[in-house]
Amino acid sequence: MNIFGENLFEKPNLLKTTKELLGISGHKPFDCVGTYKESRKAISLALKKTKLSRPYILNKISREINYQAA
Repeated sequence: MNIFGENLFEKPNLLKTTKELLGISGHKPFDCVGTYKESRKAISLALKKTKLSRPYILNKISREINYQAA
């Protein structure tokens, strides 16, 4: 939030891009953000930190991430 000035996980318009970065749908839109595995690890860590109150995107993809990680 310090870099962008807002919580990007609260922006519904970024859900599609998030899923693409994780390899859930579409293709990875950026080469400079790490691999699918690295992106999934980052989201997994964010999910662990936000168990009680999850922002929009984390709430929407939490089930899909668990399925993909299995």
